[in-house]
Amino acid sequence: MQNSGEGGRRLDEIYEINRRFLDLIALRVGSGGEDQYGLPRELCLGIAKLHPSQRDAVALVPMLLVTTTRRAVENASAVHDAQSKAARMEENVEAAEQNFAASLLTWLMQDVQQNHTLSSLWLGISDQRQEPVRNLSFADIQILARHANRILGASFTDCPQLWEDLIHAAGSGDPLRQESARLAALSRSFPVRPPPRRGRNLR
Repeated sequence: MQNSGEGGRRLDEIYEINRRFLDLIALRVGSGGEDQYGLPRELCLGIAKLHPSQRDAVALVPMLLVTTTRRAVENASAVHDAQSKAARMEENVEAAEQNFAASLLTWLMQDVQQNHTLSSLWLGISDQRQEPVRNLSFADIQILARHANRILGASFTDCPQLWEDLIHAAGSGDPLRQESARLAALSRSFPVRPPPRRGRNLR
């Protein structure tokens, strides 16, 4: 995938992040366990069964399919203190997960610093929730990456139907169905805004 311009470059990067996240889900499914990153196991199994080209279709959603929890980012030191309590996974899964988390946190931090307005679009969150990501230090990223399994989470966990539609559309091979599923995801990425206040009645 290749786009031109600054916005196009960001879309390419979002695609790469999404694509690697989908592979990470599939990798963790192979290591056992139930829910992965907040997604039900049946959805994770559906992602794992997709062929590489089908995962490409899902990854083309023009917004991030992965996020980090605000609490984990804001309390990096607390996460570090809990290191002895963190459950260990198979070494290859853990290494892949930590590398992905470090890269994602770095990308998020740089993205918010460089283009805060557009970040609200593909992150699908308010400025207030982006702020902790903006202030991460290099040391924070190192600490948080060690606990990747605790800070990474899939987007839209409150809407499993959206994930089902993306997976089924990718498996169908129908470009129109795939585009429709991606647009549905994009429509949910905009931060919810309060309704405008009604003007005063003129006397």
